[in-house]
Amino acid sequence: MVISLLALIGASAGYYSNWAPVVHDWFTPQFLVEVHRTWHDSMTTPFRSKKTGECGNDTVDELAFVEVKNNHRTRAIGRLISISEQDWAGWHTGTIIGALAPLVSFPESECRMAGTAGTGGKSCYIQLDNKRLDDELSQHPLAPNEAVSGYLLIKWDVWVNGAKTKRYGAVLVDDKQNRTELTHIDPPTASSHLNDLIDAEYTVKPLGWEPDCQKITADADR
Repeated sequence: MVISLLALIGASAGYYSNWAPVVHDWFTPQFLVEVHRTWHDSMTTPFRSKKTGECGNDTVDELAFVEVKNNHRTRAIGRLISISEQDWAGWHTGTIIGALAPLVSFPESECRMAGTAGTGGKSCYIQLDNKRLDDELSQHPLAPNEAVSGYLLIKWDVWVNGAKTKRYGAVLVDDKQNRTELTHIDPPTASSHLNDLIDAEYTVKPLGWEPDCQKITADADR
């Protein structure tokens, strides 16, 4: 009787160990998302038009450094990502700005946060050296537990109070059209992010510096 019971327990343990990864994939999201750092203000990112060859600026409400991790046991490619944010007024939908030129102009009031001080009403620019997350994600197959990080340039559907952000949401779609929805992502001010190390190198440009239009890739079909 005891031998039979031990055999049954052993068989059950083996059965569970074989099925545990599959069960994990059934009941956990395919991707995990963390927001490590953000700036909220009226920023711009320059572009050069394919149609006219002239420079313009896209308005950006938020610059965010975000990390996406593959939470399943098989490799995955995140083809699409969208971001939402909740503040005191409810949930807001964001549009990701797809400019190829990794330049962001901060208003004078925020230049100190970019690493310098604004004077005379001039903005300051930073040039981002790492990758835009939505572009990097779609080109980078993630192994189990592997993560990729980068920046997102976001424009919200309405005015969003960054100081009152409660949480973020994200929707990711993989290369097999599987959809992952997340609605409880901590903002970077949360206690869980107090000791984050951010792999985000950037260079502060001198005050009043303007990007050379001819050096910006013609990335906007407008």
